Order: sequence, then structure tokens, then C-alpha cells
Amino acid sequence: MTYIFQPLKSNCILHAKDKVAIITPIFTPYLEIPVLPEYNLEVITLEVEEDLGRQLSKDAIKQLEDPAIKVLYLVNPSNPPSVKMSAHVLNDLPDQDKAVLDERYSSLTKDISGLKFIDRLVADSRAVALNHTAGVSLPQQLQMTLFALSALIDTQSAG
Repeated sequence: MTYIFQPLKSNCILHAKDKVAIITPIFTPYLEIPVLPEYNLEVITLEVEEDLGRQLSKDAIKQLEDPAIKVLYLVNPSNPPSVKMSAHVLNDLPDQDKAVLDERYSSLTKDISGLKFIDRLVADSRAVALNHTAGVSLPQQLQMTLFALSALIDTQSAG
């Protein structure tokens, strides 16, 4: 979850003074990150109720109806299925914000609108300028391993 704050700011989804909700209890740094001067977010804390089996009360859920709350941060040990962020979220940004994104990611690709959100997360979690040092992705590592193994067992070409 640590890496989500910067991309949401960088992609003009969150701005200073925006309201975010965080379900607690949660790892303490997740409560500290949004109030850092870099983000300056207003945090609404929603505490789960022990007597409800560590679930949110109806009153807590009702707070989420506030249209000013832009994000709900939740960490769930059961790891429920997640959903991909809809492409229309980025497409519906104001032109000024789109221009900021075009400039921000121009060193990565010419097709900014086609840049997957996960790639934005990777780039922003390492600062865009340092993205080239982000490491080799798992599919690339697997492909390199297969090539290396193929070379090791290829007895016909060794000569």
C-alpha cells in the first residue's frame, strides 16, 4: 500500500487537502504517510468494531457516502480479489491534468494514455527519473532463465 500514495498524487487523482478514508486498525505508517507535507491529505479514520467481528459499523460505512472522500485505504489479510482501475478514470481527467501526466511519463513511452496503471505504480514508486533502474520484471526474469537453461542443455550447438 505504501507505493499507492505517490502514483495517486502523480496521476492527479489526489490533491493536497483531499479527504481519504483509512480503515483501522492498520500498520501505523499507513496512517502517517497521508499527513506528510508531500501529500497533506485529510484523513477520515474508520475503525472496525470488535463486537461486529472486526467489521465496519453501518455508521462507519455511511461516512463513505461523503462524495468528498476520494480514496478508501484498506488492508485485508484475506486478500480478496481486486479490480482493475477503469481506464475512464484517467480519460476523464481535466486537460490540464492530462498535460501534467503527458510530461511526467514522456520519458517512458510516447503512448501515455496506453500506459498501464501498474506501470505507473512501478515508475512512481521509484520516481519516474529512476524508473530505468526499477529492475527486471518477473516475466523478463523468467524469459532470461529459460534462455539460460536452454543454452545450458543445448548439446548440439556446443562445439
